[in-house]
Amino acid sequence: MLNLSSYETRVFFYVMSVTYTFHKHEAPLNISKAAAECGLHRQHFHRAFQSLLNRQILNARTNERGRLLVCVNVDGWCAEPQPKQAVLDFTNGPPDDEAIDAFEKKTGRSIS
Repeated sequence: MLNLSSYETRVFFYVMSVTYTFHKHEAPLNISKAAAECGLHRQHFHRAFQSLLNRQILNARTNERGRLLVCVNVDGWCAEPQPKQAVLDFTNGPPDDEAIDAFEKKTGRSIS
């Protein structure tokens, strides 16, 4: 089980959702846009993102065009998305506890 702060949890689920949205192992990330979609101030998003990188929960690199690409680096989370795989929706802000519980139940993974 991961021990994440509330900000880290939002960032973790956001990165996981964008990688599945792009149906790739890695996905491009715009920090300002991501922070707004997570409902976090850019500075809080960046701190949580950096903490997850330092703890090697997330990986990030820049591609040849200088875009930031991110992926989740936790046992089994980097697998290619499968049809009908659970995906959290960040369209209306961060997921609520009920959505996170449903996600954990469907995937068999626990996040706290």
